[in-house]
Amino acid sequence: MSRMREQLIGAWKFTSISDQLENGSEQFPYGRNPVGGLIYTASDLMSMHLMKDPRPTLPEQATPEEVRNALEGYIAYFGTYFINEAEHVVVHQVVGSNSPSMVGTRQERPFEVSGDRLKLTPYPFKIDGVSCRRTLVLERMKENVTAAAAKSSGAQRFSGRVALVTGGSSGIGREAAIAFAREGAKVVVASRGVEGGEETVSMIRDAGGEGLFIKTDVAKSDEVQNLISKTVETFGRLDYALNNAATEGLGPRMADVTDDEFDHHIGVNLKGVWLCMKYELQVMVKQKGGVIVNMSSLNGLGGAAGASIYSASKHGVLGLTKSAAMEYAQSNIRVNAICAGAFRTPMLERVFEQAVPGNPRQAEAGYRSLIPMRRIGEPQEAADTVIWLCSDAASFVNGTSITVDGGMAAPLR
Repeated sequence: MSRMREQLIGAWKFTSISDQLENGSEQFPYGRNPVGGLIYTASDLMSMHLMKDPRPTLPEQATPEEVRNALEGYIAYFGTYFINEAEHVVVHQVVGSNSPSMVGTRQERPFEVSGDRLKLTPYPFKIDGVSCRRTLVLERMKENVTAAAAKSSGAQRFSGRVALVTGGSSGIGREAAIAFAREGAKVVVASRGVEGGEETVSMIRDAGGEGLFIKTDVAKSDEVQNLISKTVETFGRLDYALNNAATEGLGPRMADVTDDEFDHHIGVNLKGVWLCMKYELQVMVKQKGGVIVNMSSLNGLGGAAGASIYSASKHGVLGLTKSAAMEYAQSNIRVNAICAGAFRTPMLERVFEQAVPGNPRQAEAGYRSLIPMRRIGEPQEAADTVIWLCSDAASFVNGTSITVDGGMAAPLR
């Protein structure tokens, strides 16, 4: 089947996963309520598969972190389900595993719907080499969880407004773009990665929003000018901007960094933010208002051995943020930054793989031990902070940086 645009259709929860073994016996890897009834929107429905016995027991209301902790010591993978009700197909994509060859694999499974229950057609599977047929059953929730969340925070706060998100092809950028659309904004997604950027816009449109993808390298002035020009040409204005595009920073010690490596990191992470702000501000001044959020990092608050240039670039983002906030406050423009800790994104996965080649989960475990909350953040948690900073609830917040890191920087600040 050709690659399709996955349709997001509300919220579901798993009710059972059962395996019918070739000897006729039956296994329930997580019991009949595999993830404690934890609810996800269709775009973030997580599956867990363990390839070793005995399987752990999860509490009745398991959190994502408790689920991940249960995977410790197991060969495991987890992924997302995209549910296309029109074509009766569920697409399962593996997004994390301690078996690198499984990451990114994609399967399409037909399903049957009976009322509010969705049952995947049993499919072949193996458990410790034993053939079986696996059956998954999901149940549609009575109310769309995403809609309920929007109601609780003030639905459609950005109706009639326009938002721009750079680095919107995955991770925090993608979640922020979807969050802006959920709040009623028309969203422009920019990134160098075409496939990921277009997929983000497809998700926005399939959920009922309006979006536009523009391929952009933020380190190039002409491409940023084109981005802003096309945004205004298409939607007539620009109210919110999240300057999120960045490149990861692990590398050699400072004296061993090459000129090209320096120029690359500074070009994307610092010059890119400056270029975006330069042309965003010009539009916002003309329309007499707007909000900009720049993505910095914990590494922008201190030094980072093995990531000196990345750290310098993120320090620079904070300097640009505070300076612009002072310069443009009288133009009714607010500029703030987020100092992000560790969030479960493709970029972080690459960092973990660089840190401990072949065993990124070891690197993750070490990093989690430094976080008081003992977990990696979810991209939506950073996106929620972006939405708040852009909303009227933060109308007197200007020229500051908000640290979103699970408490990692608490001992230092």
